[in-house]
Amino acid sequence: MNCPGLITVDRNENCEGVVSDVTGMVQIQDNCGLGNLTVTQSPAAESTFEGFFQNVTVTATDTDGNSNICLVGFVAQDNTAPYAHLPPYPNRRRQCGMPSCATRLPNRYRYG
Repeated sequence: MNCPGLITVDRNENCEGVVSDVTGMVQIQDNCGLGNLTVTQSPAAESTFEGFFQNVTVTATDTDGNSNICLVGFVAQDNTAPYAHLPPYPNRRRQCGMPSCATRLPNRYRYG
């Protein structure tokens, strides 16, 4: 039984990694044929994990109860750049009710 190497996934909107279905990626052989095998994984596909790394255990079991396992490692990466959302600058004219307010800037913007 051969499992794939490390699988890299993007973090979701909650900054979690999401486990994908790896049961079809495992190479399995059995002396009685592949038709009598059950392949499972734990944690299940679509499970989420926090942190950087998650091991997934893949188990192949034949009808006689013989089984074998292998581990698949998932690495979660944050590939989304941060962004800044700034509210619009308030309209000074509406705040003070005087036309001259529209040209006045707060002290932090004055030069000289």
